[in-house]
Amino acid sequence: APDIDVNIITNKNDVNFITLRELVNGLPDHESMFVDRETGLDLIRSGTLLVVADVNSMRVVEAPDVVPGVSQIAIVDHHRQVEEFGFTPVMCYIHPTASSTCELVTEMIEQSPWGEQLSRDEANILLTGIMLDTKNFTQNTGTQTFAAVHFLYDRRAHTSVARTYFRENIAERVLVSDLGAHAQIYRGSIAITRLVIDKDADTASRIAASKAADSLLNIQGVEASFSVVQCHNNRVLLSARSTDRINVQLIAEKLGGGGHYGMAGAQMTDCSLDTAVTRLLDAIDEYMEQNHIH
Repeated sequence: APDIDVNIITNKNDVNFITLRELVNGLPDHESMFVDRETGLDLIRSGTLLVVADVNSMRVVEAPDVVPGVSQIAIVDHHRQVEEFGFTPVMCYIHPTASSTCELVTEMIEQSPWGEQLSRDEANILLTGIMLDTKNFTQNTGTQTFAAVHFLYDRRAHTSVARTYFRENIAERVLVSDLGAHAQIYRGSIAITRLVIDKDADTASRIAASKAADSLLNIQGVEASFSVVQCHNNRVLLSARSTDRINVQLIAEKLGGGGHYGMAGAQMTDCSLDTAVTRLLDAIDEYMEQNHIH
């Protein structure tokens, strides 16, 4: 409702969100909406509602220490739930068949009394999220996806505008190139690349790993791709992609992650790159043997 204060907890130093955050920060309804973890903790009251979106584990939310302090929590997600939350949500809106959480949010806005108040910039941001998770409408799309896009177009969103938010910086481009150069083929049809990055490149690592996995999937004969990146703090990021033969979601789940059939990921902490790759190979072997894939 218009009279309820809304805040979004985010890492203000994360370069991946700066462009979109600055875009909506200039809008009257969003001024001072974004807060850091410390401010988020201070804002918790007895009637606070926490909305957790686009993650299937409370361990990977932006501020995990905020979750225990809130008694009312709503979940909006398009990933398959792989673990118990440890609490009973006041609302659990999880639809793994949806293309993206942005698709679900768009549907909710369209059916709400405030659908017509969605601004052009807000609509473009939601469209950007749908395009990102569907790889420009080439994966995980359905009738509801295009219905959501139709509504966003009615609110003056356009793919030509949304695409401008995908522009990468030089650090991301270098990382993607380096990852591609280290790719190897495993079991005849699985491409795996690995890389240790330095501290300065850490902010671009997640997107670079995702783009590298996307790129490897374009190699002839490759049916699944895995990009493994070790950050400066012994945190290992895994991005996985596949065609229609290998379910990378199930492989990522074996490593504590999750996602969708053709697009998944995981994080491993206090882990060396060699150890992470060994775990990945074991998870791949186990999955292939369980599903009799050769």
